[in-house]
Amino acid sequence: MSDSEPIESTETVKPKKELSEAQLEVLRKARERGNEVRKRNAETKRKEKELANLEAAMKADEINKRYEEIAKETSSKKKTKAKPEPKPKLKPEKYITETESSSDSEEER
Repeated sequence: MSDSEPIESTETVKPKKELSEAQLEVLRKARERGNEVRKRNAETKRKEKELANLEAAMKADEINKRYEEIAKETSSKKKTKAKPEPKPKLKPEKYITETESSSDSEEER
């Protein structure tokens, strides 16, 4: 088979069912109700998404405010908190002590 040849279908197409005026009216009303329900559901879903976005934004704002407050507190503590002065290092004093025996031995020489 080549691409230019039409493909024959073995299925037969059913003829369209004829509906009475009453059936068409019921179908039309049902479609209208369905469209209204879908419209309400879409609106509700849109509002839920918007509400979720607003709540997320409010939460982010609250977190940012708390962060800024804490950052200010810590920065003000750092600024006001003076570093303690380092303790002066004590140099060990060297005592020169002469023992009597060493001084005696020098005198004898």
